[in-house]
Amino acid sequence: MKRRHQAGFATITAIILIGLAGLAVSAVATLFITDMQRTRELGQDAQMRQLLLAALHVPPPERGATVCVLLPAELGLRHAQLTMQTVAADDQSCTVRVEARLEKRLARQVLVYGLSGGQWRLQSAELE
Repeated sequence: MKRRHQAGFATITAIILIGLAGLAVSAVATLFITDMQRTRELGQDAQMRQLLLAALHVPPPERGATVCVLLPAELGLRHAQLTMQTVAADDQSCTVRVEARLEKRLARQVLVYGLSGGQWRLQSAELE
């Protein structure tokens, strides 16, 4: 009877150890997947910031016009778009709404330009 009791104890111990190993593997896999997603999102966030910064170097569109900024081909593969639309303008100021898209993400900002020395100069930029 003692051998049978020891065999049962060893079997239960082995099952518990296998279960613990399975839990450890699933925990490591979950951490790996979460870290991979966070890394991908950080890359997309950086690219979105770059798109919004690129809009700062594009002259404001004419009154009432919408302009799609030409982007590099590799960004086109990621469904990136950068559009600028003049939403308000007079002789001395111009307000432009910028919309940046990358895959399923969207970011908007409003740029305000002022006329100085015959050229539009950026006065402010705010995220929406």
